[in-house]
Amino acid sequence: MMGEAKVFCAEAAWRALGDHAASAWPCEACGLLLGQRDAEGIQIRRAVPVANVAAFPESFFELDPVVHLRVQRQLREDKSRDVILGHYHSHPDAATSPSVFDVERADEAGLVWLISAVDRSGVRAVGAFLSASGPSLHEVPLHLDRKE
Repeated sequence: MMGEAKVFCAEAAWRALGDHAASAWPCEACGLLLGQRDAEGIQIRRAVPVANVAAFPESFFELDPVVHLRVQRQLREDKSRDVILGHYHSHPDAATSPSVFDVERADEAGLVWLISAVDRSGVRAVGAFLSASGPSLHEVPLHLDRKE
């Protein structure tokens, strides 16, 4: 079932995560993905950059928990229909395939993971994955939604 899910990413969110990944190189960039789930699939409307507070940001990522909580609170206060769907991060000078570390941290089922491969010239590719219990990450189709 996981492989049948479709992830749609608004063009503005796509640009935001790409710009963040490119500017953070050679460190890993990370951020939150906001949007909605509907009958068509998972609709990413916004990408919110978050500081990478990992001890070794060149090789790992850790979302700043203060920002994560602030975004959750803001969504509630705004009575937004958007929710946190998951997060994105980059793999400097590496592929979009989830690392062993990524898979070990994919312990909350149903979250979207967007992983961008980035080098000094910019983003080369972006992969979309859904987390499942296990933990595990399963690749899913990613579509750029130009009709924001």
